[in-house]
Amino acid sequence: MDDASLSTVNGAIDAHFTKLDGRQNVKAETVNGRVAITIPKDADVEVSADTLNGGINAGDFGLETEKGFVGSDLHGDIGGGSARLNIDTVNGSIRIRSD
Repeated sequence: MDDASLSTVNGAIDAHFTKLDGRQNVKAETVNGRVAITIPKDADVEVSADTLNGGINAGDFGLETEKGFVGSDLHGDIGGGSARLNIDTVNGSIRIRSD
């Protein structure tokens, strides 16, 4: 599978990946909107997610969110972490779920 770059200013991103491993890079960015990414249970990906105003949920994979004074972030590996998944939003929640 090839790399993917998803972005919007005012709107949500909802993406489903059937495979995420190897040297793939996926980036999802929005200013005002939620981000929901569905990946396989056996994904092999390093995850980096940040939001200024909103929560982050990656509980399907046992990843925990760190809440700061302002905003939340999540950094962790699913599987061996060979692919990259970067998610950023200013005003919106982030959900990383298992298919």
